[in-house]
Amino acid sequence: MPFLQRVSVLLASACILSELSGVSAFNAPLVHIQSSVKTRGRATPLALRMQSVNRRDSIGIMLATAGMLAQTKDVGAKDVADGGLPGGLAEYMSIIKSKKQWGEIGNRVSNGHAEMSEEEWKNVQGYLRKFFDTGKDMEVVAKAFSPEEQKAVAEVSKEFRKAVKGIDKPAAAKDWETFMAQHKVILGYIDEFQDIRSGKKKIQSNAQYVPDEL
Repeated sequence: MPFLQRVSVLLASACILSELSGVSAFNAPLVHIQSSVKTRGRATPLALRMQSVNRRDSIGIMLATAGMLAQTKDVGAKDVADGGLPGGLAEYMSIIKSKKQWGEIGNRVSNGHAEMSEEEWKNVQGYLRKFFDTGKDMEVVAKAFSPEEQKAVAEVSKEFRKAVKGIDKPAAAKDWETFMAQHKVILGYIDEFQDIRSGKKKIQSNAQYVPDEL
């Protein structure tokens, strides 16, 4: 395996383990919307802390690593051999980063809406156009899931994209209260996807959720 591809495998696996252990792989401080958009796609230094990983996540890591060795196409802006991340894993890392940025946007609007300029609100709208693709990322990641889970994720993705489209209206109107109400709903869709991925929500053959305790 080429050296750069081996490096990509190691870095990507480290990011996954970091996220699973509760440590964000992206440690950039809270910034205004404009800065968040400009830094999209650039990884910051990460802190890796090994903790216990459940069986499903262990399998997920092994499958992701196998996928990295098998795939060299459809990896975004860069090919794996050029230091890019492979399909599936690259999209999952994008979801994690998008969730972090979405949280920062929520904090900014909730706490700083009174001082947000026209330009900053436009930056929010501009970010939504990129954020919309997170729904597609969910479906790409779900290709490694069971058929029932894939159907459930497809529905989550559909509702997510519909909600992202809808939140453009309060952003354009600078209606921060409506924006924040819809922001919470959108964040819930990302959480729902992550619960399906981690096994916190079990999916029956009829695509209904079953809590772990049942």
